[in-house]
Amino acid sequence: MGRARAGVASANPRFFLASSDLHLQCKLRITRNRRLEQTYKSIAYARSFCDDVEFSPEDATRSDVDFLCSMVQNRGGCRRDYSQHS
Repeated sequence: MGRARAGVASANPRFFLASSDLHLQCKLRITRNRRLEQTYKSIAYARSFCDDVEFSPEDATRSDVDFLCSMVQNRGGCRRDYSQHS
């Protein structure tokens, strides 16, 4: 990631991670628990390079509200962006 940031004044990685059951089951073929693990690990990895990391749930309007809350609470200390990205 260091070479990718060469010449960039400020790095601000943003993650768009699928959150709806439709995306989890049909697109990614993973469980909700696996998505929670991936969310935390992905954001923690990005934070090892910089502190300013953002997370946006993909397909949030079709997501189970309780699961979406769990996903956001499990974000590993990054900033949240609740804009809808389908």
